[in-house]
Amino acid sequence: MNTDERLAHLGVHFPDILVPSKRVDPSKWAVIACDQHTANRDYWLETERIVGDAPSTLRLILPEVYLADGALEEKIAAVQATAEEYLDGDVFERVERSAVWVRRELADGSIRKGVVLAVDLERYDYRPEAKAPIRASEETIPERLPVRAQIRDGAALETPHVLVLLDDPAMSVIEPIESALTGEDPLYDVPLMQDGGRVTGYRIPVTSEIAASFAEALEGAAGGSEFVFATGDGNHSLAAAKSVWEARKAGGAPETDPFRYCLVEIVNVYDPGLPFYAIHRLVESDDPDEALHLLIRNVDGRFQGYPRETLARLLESNPLAPNEVALITRGQAGIIGLQNTRDLTVHVVESVLARGENLSVDYVHGTDEALRIAEERGACAVVLPDLDRTALFATIGEAGELPRKAFSLGEAQDKRYYFECRSLR
Repeated sequence: MNTDERLAHLGVHFPDILVPSKRVDPSKWAVIACDQHTANRDYWLETERIVGDAPSTLRLILPEVYLADGALEEKIAAVQATAEEYLDGDVFERVERSAVWVRRELADGSIRKGVVLAVDLERYDYRPEAKAPIRASEETIPERLPVRAQIRDGAALETPHVLVLLDDPAMSVIEPIESALTGEDPLYDVPLMQDGGRVTGYRIPVTSEIAASFAEALEGAAGGSEFVFATGDGNHSLAAAKSVWEARKAGGAPETDPFRYCLVEIVNVYDPGLPFYAIHRLVESDDPDEALHLLIRNVDGRFQGYPRETLARLLESNPLAPNEVALITRGQAGIIGLQNTRDLTVHVVESVLARGENLSVDYVHGTDEALRIAEERGACAVVLPDLDRTALFATIGEAGELPRKAFSLGEAQDKRYYFECRSLR
């Protein structure tokens, strides 16, 4: 098999990629993923100020902070019209049949490495019972798909914020590309707005020796397994792309339809620049201690009580063990050590909270933030341990998926910024 065929067998493809032309200011072109800062309208207002009238991926997306504002049809039409305008203008340079090796320097100085390419949606399935090579890592909520699908269905362009994870503890696939690129000029090298760090990209033509080595290494990492990739960020965007492709296919679209593919960035789950953080639960009800008592009564484990301030200080310096969950209300606090379970702690917590009546569950990043909001609202903070990245693929392979909001890949400013595009015409 040639490189194209070997890649196709693994569910990936080196497409024609579009990058901004030299007339475009790349620091204004690149903006953060649309599903970030959804509670911080000021972030997006500042992004608008920075971009001004310049060509930008801001005009190719619909930030989710604005979804509740109404006039959705007009906003989607504006995005789609801008995509047509950019394609017909002199905004892009075409990079034929290539992937892009990406080096992302985060604001804290850490480095994350990845490869931008297209995944074949015929090889992807987000249903937990599916055995596709490309699977969802977390529960997919059908109600979150229609707006994303509507934007994509009428779009002439796509730009990716999806991170797809590869299980490669030997670091044999993505990481060796860096040394092979020594001496090559970057395709782009861009400072990112609003504490995003910096991103540098290098072209990998499908006809190159680097591409052939990449395909061989990817085959080796897959090891013949039917499960090769798991979506990390952008679960719902990839699922929406799948739904659009299925509808087009049912309507008679050919196998060569560009909507069959979706542009993503592949990242090694073991990349040190890809931290895994817990997403904590904030539970509100008429009785602020209801969630705490519900978990204590229905979890097989030992509860160790602490004064609230003592536990808050303890969590600052001592991360929770994988089988521990901390519960903090205004009146009570403590840690449950789970026993006799092979399930992830987040699985156990979600299943118990689902039994509660009249509970409102919100999702919060950061322990300090969870405790602060819980104190303000008189709620219960359910503090979860960070996910063990080494267990991710095994858990998905066995359980099908994790609960929604099971983990976060880095902080908000570390998420993918839009840069590369692909024509859907």
